Amino acid sequence: MVRPSLVFIALATLVSAGIQNYDSPVYKSLFQVPLPIPPIKVPTKVYTSNGQTIEYYEVEIKPLTQQVYPGLSKTNLVGYDGISPGPTFRMRKGTQAIVRFINHGTQASSIHLASP
Repeated sequence: MVRPSLVFIALATLVSAGIQNYDSPVYKSLFQVPLPIPPIKVPTKVYTSNGQTIEYYEVEIKPLTQQVYPGLSKTNLVGYDGISPGPTFRMRKGTQAIVRFINHGTQASSIHLASP
């Protein structure tokens, strides 16, 4: 939990640094813009080993500029396959997959995978 005294010190520092006129953009249509539905990723290759299917995917991590919110300017992002949010992986339960992430960004990346 952030202590109120630390928040006050941070605000005082911003004011003393001349950053008094910072305003967050006004979001005029909250919860009215549908979320983008990313495309389904197609495997680059499909292998069979001991009767088991293994799907192989390659995903490129790279910078992009994208309109995130209507009425505001585009912003710089890092996305997967040039889109944000990245592609959807849809596969049958029990299917094995290998996903290779190729980083074309300017910084190191850390990938966190999850299942529902």
